[in-house]
Amino acid sequence: MNISHVYIKGVAFMRFLAMRYAPFGGDRFKGRAYLASLNVTDNCCLKCVMCNQWQTTHSGELKTEEWKDILAQLKAEGIREINLTGGEPLVRKDIFDLIGHARQLGLNVGMTSNAYLMNKANIARLVASGVSTFNVSMDAVDAKYDEIRGVAGAYARLLAACEELALKRKQEGVAVYLCFLLMKDTLADYKDVLALGEKLGLPVVINLFDINPYFFQVDGQKERFWIQEAQAQQLKTFQKFMVENKSLRDDFTYHSFSEIKYAADYFKDPLQKRLPCYVSQTRLCLGPKGEVFGGCWAMGVYGDLRKTALKDILRSKRFIEAGRKMFHKQCPGCSCGYSLNLRYAPRHILQEMLYRILPWTRDAIGREQ
Repeated sequence: MNISHVYIKGVAFMRFLAMRYAPFGGDRFKGRAYLASLNVTDNCCLKCVMCNQWQTTHSGELKTEEWKDILAQLKAEGIREINLTGGEPLVRKDIFDLIGHARQLGLNVGMTSNAYLMNKANIARLVASGVSTFNVSMDAVDAKYDEIRGVAGAYARLLAACEELALKRKQEGVAVYLCFLLMKDTLADYKDVLALGEKLGLPVVINLFDINPYFFQVDGQKERFWIQEAQAQQLKTFQKFMVENKSLRDDFTYHSFSEIKYAADYFKDPLQKRLPCYVSQTRLCLGPKGEVFGGCWAMGVYGDLRKTALKDILRSKRFIEAGRKMFHKQCPGCSCGYSLNLRYAPRHILQEMLYRILPWTRDAIGREQ
């Protein structure tokens, strides 16, 4: 982490303390986001069982020049980092052009992808174009992955891409993360994914299944995928395994002990009212047709960049009020950004310090509450 990132995060932390604890007018300390998550398309090349985006062919999405203009607006509003996501961002034929333009503007570029369209040539081109962080979805291995992702042969392509990305990580220093979605269907698969991550030298990020973002709103989602009381023991076993891994390989395990503990708290109550939504203050979420979602995918749309300039949307009373509501959890509750939320929360910072100073306190993680 360089000095500018330390400064940005330090300023954000002090601002969040004021927003959380100032007795009067704390919300006036709200600053500008520094990260933008750009859903550049809702179209996808896979058919994931927990997602609705592939079920429709989406048209009318932003054209290349529209996205380039939006990238310039983001830069002007203080955005320093963007993450390209979808759908699957690589289905856009202009994706390399957009990446190059973002880098010309001085933006750091990350990408979240299912890697189905990644081959050796594409990966080399992505890195050369300026992608410095890759988040690759991996919920299981072998046939189980193909079953979840809905396309035969998807895992073979994913594995080949991950092997090439691991090589690029060693040779060129790009950051690569395997993203494992923890849900009822994958509770038996985390060991396989973690083992593969260790073999490849790639850290595994645990995402917690969510039902509130628009792209996960599918009939019967909670009954089919939500981790409920019947899976409580499996979840505890997962937590204990993660704690043991973290204790042995701190440099390899992405999540803190308090984040591992949080998994059970979240599936009991996804709102977690006592934990402010810090991530909603650090980022903007933009949709493929120019929708401005604010800092969260679950709170709806607060502006249309085809009709209104970004600066005007960000300064509108409606958007500012939405940001306040997000921070104070006047929302449906979700798992998006939970790791960042915990890392900015004083109570969880102290809890993590306790876990590290007194290792035996970690034994409580995963026990019956």
